Formats: sequence, structure tokens, C-alpha cells
Amino acid sequence: MKQNPGYAAWMKADLVNEIEKLAYEQFIEYSTKTRRNYLRQGIAFDANFNLAFWNRKSMRTF
Repeated sequence: MKQNPGYAAWMKADLVNEIEKLAYEQFIEYSTKTRRNYLRQGIAFDANFNLAFWNRKSMRTF
């Protein structure tokens, strides 16, 4: 890594502590019952979380 004065090196890690699998129909039913379709959980579209979206409000900062 090159030394760049004025730039801080940082890393972000997202940890999953609970997984709930839903069928498409279950997800649609759940999401339509939430206020304006705001989901407080993250959502992943594959088992390895390669394509995932996280809700920033539900995340904890350490």
C-alpha cells in the first residue's frame, strides 16, 4: 500500500447474526404489510450474501 498523507486507511465489515429464509410469496406478503414498504432488515439475493442490501438504521457501529 502506498503511503498517502492525508488519507486514512479503513475497512468496513458487515456481520450477519440471524438469517430468515422466505419464499417469494412470503416476502411479498411481509413487505406489503410494512409501512411504505420500508424494511428494517437487510435483504440478500444469494446464499453467500454476494448481492445484498443492508438497512443502515438497523446496523450497529462498534
